Amino acid sequence: MPTPKSLNCPTCGAPLNYDSRSTTIRCSFCQNVIVLDTIKPETKEKLQPARPVSLPAEILDLVRGGKKIAAIKRYREIYDVSLARAKYAVEQIEAGNLQNPEAGFPTREAAPRPITTATRGAAPTGAWLGCAIPAFIILLIGTIIGFVLLQPGGPFIPRLIAMNESIIIPAMQDTAPDVISLFYNTNDETRLLGRVSRADGKLAWKTDPLPGDGYVDDMASDGERVYAVVESDLLAFNSTDGSLAWKTALPDKLDAGEDNLIIQDGMVIVMTMDRSIQAYEATTGKEAWSRPLLSYARGLRFMGEWLMILDYVADGHDFNIFLLDPADGSEERVIFPACESESSWEENLEDESGIVHDTATGALYLFFGSSSGCIQRYDLGSGQLTWQTPSDEPFNTTFYGFNYFQSPATIFFGNDSRLYALDKQSGRLKLLLQDDAYEMAPLALSGDSLLTLARRAKGSERFELWGVDSASGKRTWQLIPENARPIDPPHEMSGLVDKDESGWTWQLTPTGLRLIEFQADPNQLALTTYNPADGSKLGEETVPIKDVSGEFYSVPVIVGWHAGELYFVLEGQVYVLDVDSMQWVMKYQ
Repeated sequence: MPTPKSLNCPTCGAPLNYDSRSTTIRCSFCQNVIVLDTIKPETKEKLQPARPVSLPAEILDLVRGGKKIAAIKRYREIYDVSLARAKYAVEQIEAGNLQNPEAGFPTREAAPRPITTATRGAAPTGAWLGCAIPAFIILLIGTIIGFVLLQPGGPFIPRLIAMNESIIIPAMQDTAPDVISLFYNTNDETRLLGRVSRADGKLAWKTDPLPGDGYVDDMASDGERVYAVVESDLLAFNSTDGSLAWKTALPDKLDAGEDNLIIQDGMVIVMTMDRSIQAYEATTGKEAWSRPLLSYARGLRFMGEWLMILDYVADGHDFNIFLLDPADGSEERVIFPACESESSWEENLEDESGIVHDTATGALYLFFGSSSGCIQRYDLGSGQLTWQTPSDEPFNTTFYGFNYFQSPATIFFGNDSRLYALDKQSGRLKLLLQDDAYEMAPLALSGDSLLTLARRAKGSERFELWGVDSASGKRTWQLIPENARPIDPPHEMSGLVDKDESGWTWQLTPTGLRLIEFQADPNQLALTTYNPADGSKLGEETVPIKDVSGEFYSVPVIVGWHAGELYFVLEGQVYVLDVDSMQWVMKYQ
């Protein structure tokens, strides 16, 4: 039989009377209450009083009467033992062991649970709550701190802000193009390039920090690589992963203006401020050739297979057209444009004169003359003059440049307050429309309707869209966006978009003329579709601009169009909007 175990009060040391059933014991001396935590049956059995050696007669009678189950039940009630122990004891009694029927019962010795004291009225769960609540608070604070640290701009995930210098990278096969943007890292104040996936709006890759201050003067891509000029360095990055393909030092910084970095036929060609042109192999960055310039003309153009530049000849001060082989920089042809006026004054080409190349026919059209105008057509294949058209009106290029639109048969162009149409084949020049209060720039042709941007130059400045009959020159309709300015050149908006002034861009599609207006307070894009034939409204709808708050925001930068999708940068974020459905396709950050 198990040896009896005495219990003493942990407070005063007096012996305790334990009835083997209760989970609490009250000390009869100090009145303290002792709580016994849940006790395993075998532990209770060690704590119970010693059983009498002689078995109760009722158990013996039940066993002898064959009522084994009743005997086991009564044995458990009398001795408060487990079912297994009671069954074992009854079976021993059946076998004739009446002195110590529990002897030999296999037991697993387990340390008895400690007897703990509790003050009167204390809840048993108090200690657990005392530990759980602080642990929960610590866990909550840790979660909040972790969330903050893992946000963009935190120490572990830098916040990258998209800057205005962005291009659409050519699409591969049937996939929509992605965007390459210059980003500003707010954590370490560096700048880098990154490729934003049009598919999910995530950053596919980013380059290491760019050299110097990191500002990109110009950027271009041929699909395989992205080329960027940073200060006096020309860098090429692989478009698949953003790794540096090669880097070369330029003789000087990139020249001011546009079109000073171009890619053609496996060559990267740049014009720098030291008045020189350099050409590098696109795959290796190895310099292929260089050419010093005698003039300060700016801009590189490709016309057919030739690289076209404006420059002086030796000891000359008039601009001429040089056609160069992009592979080695050799001169293939030189054109000397000049027009003699009725006053025997010779008009010569200037660096901002109008130059139009017709890729279909290989013809070159020149518009120049500061005293009296002159238009010439040259055949690029032979370099010969095809025809020449004089004009009493000078063709002065304004601050906004030479603005034109060409169809297969006609070149439409604006010249101050006049809108002209030039027949490409014959050289016949026709004045379509004149309005001294406006400056006009043709934008597109839809059927017989010439879409024209008109800037009111007298009185308060205002921008309008006109429909002009391309044959008669009659203005057929007039659209005045209220308190709005165009975002696109030549009169691109600057400053902020607010409730007093919005900005708009446009797209001509088979379904109509789309006018997309960026509005503030509320911040939204408003799309209005017009019939380009008569200017009638076909429909309108709006869409909120994601994640742009406040009563104003910066003027968006239009990166470009792909099919019916508009790519733009706004408030450090890159957006793609499907204008057909007015649904956001992608937004980075």
